Formats: sequence, C-alpha cells, structure tokens
Amino acid sequence: DRFILSTLTNSGSGIIPYSYDGVNWFNSYVQAGSTFQIGLRYAYGSGYYVLPMTYYGASLSNNIFLQSTDGINWTSGALPSSSFWTSATYANNKFAIFSLATTAYYYSEDLISWTSGTAPFTPAKGYSDGNKFLYS
Repeated sequence: DRFILSTLTNSGSGIIPYSYDGVNWFNSYVQAGSTFQIGLRYAYGSGYYVLPMTYYGASLSNNIFLQSTDGINWTSGALPSSSFWTSATYANNKFAIFSLATTAYYYSEDLISWTSGTAPFTPAKGYSDGNKFLYS
C-alpha cells in the first residue's frame, strides 16, 4: 500500500510522488515529450493504478492514460478518442475515465478494450462506491 499524488509540470516530465507512510516522499517520473498535466483523480483496482493524462502543446494528444502495478513504474495506454480526460474510478471490476470537457466517458475491464458511455451532465467527475459509478 502506498500514497500517490499527481502534479502539473511544464517541463515535459511528469513527476508522480509516492509514499509508504505519508511522511517520507519519493518521486517516480513519466517522460511525455511535451508539456502535460496528470489527471486530477485516479483509481486503483484489480492490481492497477490508473490515471488519465492531458497533453498540452502542439500535438494535443489527449487520449492517453497511465497504468502501473506498483505506483512507481508507469506505462501509457490509449483511449479511443481525445478529450480533456481528468478523472478515473473503479467499480465492479471496471475502470472508467471521465472527461471534464464533455459528457463522454470510457470504461474497461482489461485497460485495452474500451467502451464509450455518456454521463448525465458536463463536466463529469467520476466516483465509485465500489459497486457502481457515480457522477458529480
């Protein structure tokens, strides 16, 4: 078990601080090649940490999320479409990633195949009570 935070950076390197005790912190790094923001809310389930990423800059590649089994070493995955993905949650063996800009969201059981959904309003912020997805 560990604590994980996300930070906004303008250097192209994402820093994801983690701690085992909430007092002493260490940094893991994610290199993106352009300026980006790591999601505002991320989720843990089925042995994975999942958080959305939003790229800024010339490429505007806004369909990326990060995944990790240990909260230290991160790899990227792709969502089927671009948006301002800022929130992730986990319930009923599914991850969901929500957009701040639209009512769109995606959910997946395996972090490879994604199914689209529509939240009841914008901006959608995803939460979970462990059994179902909630919105705010």
